[in-house]
Amino acid sequence: RSGTLTLLAGDALAFVREAGSEKIVCVFNLGEDGVRFDLPGPARALELGTGEARLVGSALALGPGSAWFGAL
Repeated sequence: RSGTLTLLAGDALAFVREAGSEKIVCVFNLGEDGVRFDLPGPARALELGTGEARLVGSALALGPGSAWFGAL
């Protein structure tokens, strides 16, 4: 596959997958506690993921064992 994958720093496992003009941010909370994660910019939630997630601006709150995907 073509494109790039860039790991993001923070309290969750997160990366941006970029191919052409499309950028998708993927964030996973593998822990037992909720986390707050600052996205690299404004994002639109995609109809994917699991668990509890709340997006306010560029701040994402994820519940335990949750995954969230968004378009940048």
